[in-house]
Amino acid sequence: MGMLEKIKSYFGPVTLKTVQSQFNGPLDLVMLEGKILLDSKHTNYSYGSLERVLEFGIKRCNLQSAKQALILGLGAGSVLRPLTKQLGKELKIDAVEIDPVLIQLAKDEYGILESSALTIHQKDASKLDFLNNAMFDFVLIDLFIDTKIPEFVFEKSFWVELCNHLSPHATLVFNGGLLMEDKQRSRELAIQLDKEFDIQLYDKVEGFNLVLCMKKKNA
Repeated sequence: MGMLEKIKSYFGPVTLKTVQSQFNGPLDLVMLEGKILLDSKHTNYSYGSLERVLEFGIKRCNLQSAKQALILGLGAGSVLRPLTKQLGKELKIDAVEIDPVLIQLAKDEYGILESSALTIHQKDASKLDFLNNAMFDFVLIDLFIDTKIPEFVFEKSFWVELCNHLSPHATLVFNGGLLMEDKQRSRELAIQLDKEFDIQLYDKVEGFNLVLCMKKKNA
């Protein structure tokens, strides 16, 4: 990254490079106003508006007692910044990301490395058996292929399995999509999950996204 590119980025986005992903197609590293963003073909994937969408949800949850967190859909890791800012350094995080290209970009471009506080799983989030008996106080669900939420996220079996990994007072943030079809399905899902969770819906976050803030109900 040169000084010239950085200067140009204050007048408009500058594409630094494009990488190909089996799961997400072409991904562009773009500099804008001196910051490096990651964009898919149709939307921001990390470190731009998406980070602000997720931060919106995180700020609206009471997470002070959370010690164990699960991220489904790490992307290039932009959610880690608002999450650790809100909860501090003592939080232990398991992050799941199916796309090895995104995991590599997180390491190479953004310095996201595994540590005693962060474990990265290159796994398919539709099956959570690799988590064994781990229990989580906070879960963030941000699962997309480009602009589309994968089908399994709307299936009952996914939520049944996820609930097996939730502590009694767990809180969740679910990015319910930016396309009208996904947002409608997310609203219908919220109705189906009404017995298990108290749910607040926030639409048009950053202009487009539906965000669900969910609190597990006591049995």
